[in-house]
Amino acid sequence: MKINQIVIFAGGYGKRLLPLTKDRPKPMVEINNFPFLDYLINSFVTQGITNFLILTGYKNHVIEKKYSQIKKINIEFSYLPSKFNTYMRLKNAKHKLDKKFILIFGDNYTNLDLKKMINFYKKNKVENMLTAYSNLNGDAEYGLKNNLLIKQKKVLEYNNKYKKSYFNATNIGFYFINKQSINFDLNFNKSFEETIILDKIKNNNLFCYLKNR
Repeated sequence: MKINQIVIFAGGYGKRLLPLTKDRPKPMVEINNFPFLDYLINSFVTQGITNFLILTGYKNHVIEKKYSQIKKINIEFSYLPSKFNTYMRLKNAKHKLDKKFILIFGDNYTNLDLKKMINFYKKNKVENMLTAYSNLNGDAEYGLKNNLLIKQKKVLEYNNKYKKSYFNATNIGFYFINKQSINFDLNFNKSFEETIILDKIKNNNLFCYLKNR
C-alpha cells in the first residue's frame, strides 16, 4: 500500500515563541520570509507526497487562509480548540485519515530520506513506527540525554520528560501509523504519545527507524 498522506499537528499555542506567536500559530512563524510550515510541507512534496491533513487549533484561520489556496497538492484541515491535546485532535480527524499515514509535529524538521523509511516500514511488515536519532556524539537538543531505549529495531521505553542514562536514542517525532491499530474510543484529553505510543511499546508493537546523522 502506498503511503501518500502527511498528518501535521499544528494546533498549539506556541507560548515559548511569544511575542512571535501572538497573532499566528507556531508553524506559521516566518524564517527568511516564509512560514516554517512551508519548509515542512515542501520537504515532503519534493519526495512525492501530495496529500496533507493539518490538525489546527490556535489561530487556525491563519493556516487555513494560506494553504486552502494551494491547488497543486491536496491540503485538508481538521479544527479543534486549543484546549484539546494531540490524541483528541487525531480522534477528531479520524474520518479524514488514510489507512496508513505519516504523523508529524508542525514544529519539527529533519533531513529524512522518505523512500528509505517507507521501504524499512514495509520490509519489516510493522503496523507502527517512529523515527529516532542515535545521538552518538551528543549533538541532539539535550546533549547526551536521550528519551528512547531501542533494541533490535524495537522501542522498549520512551519518556520525553525524564531522560535516563541507559536510553540510547532521541525521538525525532515522525511516525508511521496504521489507522486500524489506533483505539479511537478513549475520551482522555492526553497526548498522542501517552495514549497511543506508550500502549504500542507496552504491547511490544512499536518499531524504530534509527537515523545516525
